[in-house]
Amino acid sequence: MPDTVANQIIEALVAGLAGAGDLPAGFGVSRSRYMPNELADLPLVALYFIREDVLQPQGRRGTADDRLLRIRARIWQHSKLGETDAAIEPLREFVTRTLLADLSIGGLALNISEESSEWDADETTESDFAVADTDFLIRYATRRGQLAGTL
Repeated sequence: MPDTVANQIIEALVAGLAGAGDLPAGFGVSRSRYMPNELADLPLVALYFIREDVLQPQGRRGTADDRLLRIRARIWQHSKLGETDAAIEPLREFVTRTLLADLSIGGLALNISEESSEWDADETTESDFAVADTDFLIRYATRRGQLAGTL
């Protein structure tokens, strides 16, 4: 069974992050949407699908579907009380810069852009950590009704 373009895109983004020459020391890269069981595994970024919309321009018939894929980059990092932003922001900057370095994602996409970010923290346990989610929009095209194979 052929691999979908969406899966090829996320795999390319994961590989790009994991293989980045300036990857921060100890920074793990994953496709799991769940927090690691061991806080010792932090810092970590996980990339996963959020949503995909099929854009069908009005009045246009054809053989192509334009697709808008939302992918989330969730970053976990150890932090101390009151220092969550300082702990997470350098990693968020690295992830954003790396994912936007190739706007066509190796020719799979028409474009990738940053959509939004949210921050959170757990400062109630002995193992304090910070979390930042940044969502990215990836526009790509496939043949009408087909998820595998770009135009």
